[in-house]
Parts: sequence; C-alpha cells; structure tokens
Amino acid sequence: MEKSIGLVNVGQSPRPDGLAREMLQVLGEGFEIVETGALDGLSTTEISALAPGHGDYVIITVLRDGSSVRLAKRHLISLLQKRIDELNSREVDIISLTCAGEFPQFRSSRPVFLPQPILYNLVKGIALDGKVGVMTPLPEQIE
Repeated sequence: MEKSIGLVNVGQSPRPDGLAREMLQVLGEGFEIVETGALDGLSTTEISALAPGHGDYVIITVLRDGSSVRLAKRHLISLLQKRIDELNSREVDIISLTCAGEFPQFRSSRPVFLPQPILYNLVKGIALDGKVGVMTPLPEQIE
C-alpha cells in the first residue's frame, strides 16, 4: 500500500521546479505525492488582489507558467487552510507546506509539517555557536 504525502504550495500546482518529482526520486517506490497550491483555480485578477500592502509580510512564489508574484502572507492563510482541508478529505498520510516562513499551526486530522521550525532547529543544531549565512529572495524578508 502506497503512503501518500500532500504538498501544499503557496503558489500554483504543480510547482514548475519539479519538487514533487524530485521527492519521489529520493523516497523511492511506495509513495504517492498529491500536490496542490493555494492559488490553484484563481484568476490573474484574483491573484493580483492578494498583493502586499504597506507593512505586510511579503511572500514571493512562482506560478505554474514560471512567472513570480509577490503576495501578502495574511491573504494566504485561509487559502492554505482550504488546501489542507482538501488533502484531509483525500485522506493523505501526511501534509507538508512547501514554503519556509512562519505560519500558524493549521487545523488538520493529519500531521502537517511546517519547514520553518524544522529548518531553523536543524541549522541551529549544526551551527552550535558558529555563524550561519542566510539567503533570502527579497530584501523585505531580511529582518
């Protein structure tokens, strides 16, 4: 019996970088990936309405066509929860958000993995008291 992993992108699915395909190569046989995106089904006008305003935390994501878009995180939370609800109804085994950054704990009957705390603690454990360089796609995200 295959194990299913639900991936929730902040953009559209499938991700143009092929993340799901790469994950399957690493995981090997016996896994299925169900990929969904917060912006799936939204028109260009609806996506434009999610643009950040003054003081918003900015998330940059890539659309299915390879173009990028800046979004206000506050607009994405309910869209992400909707996709998580859909993955729960499909009874995937686990769910993972594919975006780093601070997000709330989402409602889910399945475990939801958030990359930020996982990566933060991994780097903290590796670095110990050393210095770590961090790259970010947007200057607004440096702080």
